[in-house]
Amino acid sequence: KNYLRPMGISSMLDAPVWVRGEVVGVLCHEHTGPPRDWSAEEIDFASALAAMVSLALEESSRAHSEHLLRESEERFSKAFHASPVNITILRLGDNKFIEANDAFVRWIGLSRDRILGHDSEELGIWVNADDRTKFLADLECTGSLREVECQLRSSRGTVHTIVQSADIFEINREPHMLVIGLDITQRKQAEAELLRTLAREKDLGQ
Repeated sequence: KNYLRPMGISSMLDAPVWVRGEVVGVLCHEHTGPPRDWSAEEIDFASALAAMVSLALEESSRAHSEHLLRESEERFSKAFHASPVNITILRLGDNKFIEANDAFVRWIGLSRDRILGHDSEELGIWVNADDRTKFLADLECTGSLREVECQLRSSRGTVHTIVQSADIFEINREPHMLVIGLDITQRKQAEAELLRTLAREKDLGQ
């Protein structure tokens, strides 16, 4: 009453606009004058227009999603490389490094080119090969590991105590592992020195 009659609209043809299986709007065609039926050609034309609108909306939505994804990737990349702890990404299939942050590159003492495309066994990182095997097996079994104390060796030959956490995730539908390592070597040395000092004081007290 408030719209059709004042505007003199006697016939309407509505074509739904679909996006990802949901109706997000209606493309409305209005006829003024005596009531009429819509021809098959007019219905096809209205449907074609609605389909064009649907395609435009989907393309706009896809472009927006890609923009958000790029922004998210940029934020992750900045945080990844700026982190003071060791962070690496390895392919689960062959355990080869595909990415390493600056902290890990400095810790191991190799160029990024010498790291990427190689696995930890080739680089001689693990002091004990059985520890490496167990770490990878436990990760594949549970999908996530938290604060596992590991003995790792840098390219300079120095042995470090690294607390590692890891998660399995997918990149392009292929499983990868994200490994984060915190070097606690100095803390362990300080703890050992404290225990030695306490032992000496106990001996002196006796």
